[in-house]
Amino acid sequence: MSKVVSFKLSDEEYEALSALQMESEGSPSITAKRIVRDSLGLPASTSSTRVDSQEIDERIYQALAPLKAQLDELRGKLIA
Repeated sequence: MSKVVSFKLSDEEYEALSALQMESEGSPSITAKRIVRDSLGLPASTSSTRVDSQEIDERIYQALAPLKAQLDELRGKLIA
């Protein structure tokens, strides 16, 4: 479960926050979340990490390839 924390920043505070923004962070809110997590000693959040679904699919197929080969072999034995 998550909770919302909202507060206003002065122009100076906002500019300081913007200066700490990383390229991958699409908004000042994400930057603020990262800074708070770091300050609290919490692990980095993965919720904003981009996922390469093609790479994940390839890894899944590679992991399942030996099982598929075994299944095909068993099917061949059943048919014979």
